[in-house]
Amino acid sequence: MAGTSPSSTRDCYSARRSSNVLTSAILRPPGVSHYWADALMAEWTSQACLEKHWHLPPSVQPSSNPLGQVQGQIFFIDTFARPLMDVTARVVPEMQRFADQCTANLVSWQKEKARLTRPQ
Repeated sequence: MAGTSPSSTRDCYSARRSSNVLTSAILRPPGVSHYWADALMAEWTSQACLEKHWHLPPSVQPSSNPLGQVQGQIFFIDTFARPLMDVTARVVPEMQRFADQCTANLVSWQKEKARLTRPQ
């Protein structure tokens, strides 16, 4: 890209790819959603290591523990994905199944959070 630094080009590509993977993951059945969330965390961890190695400013902040990952998924779905899917389904009724899947994934992540925070 002319006129952009390698860092800004990388950040733009990274943000676009990550948002595509994350958005796709929240619209899949829970098992697939969890698989892609794990894959995204692994990618962000690798990216953070490379950025640190090359002394670049961090562009991602991977979770350092399973609870952090779960809380991130809940936040993203509850704050962005579910409201977007609910509005979209009202305008395009054929999208209702995706809105329903998004809600089911939110419930699945909430159950996982409850499991991780339950006293031993």
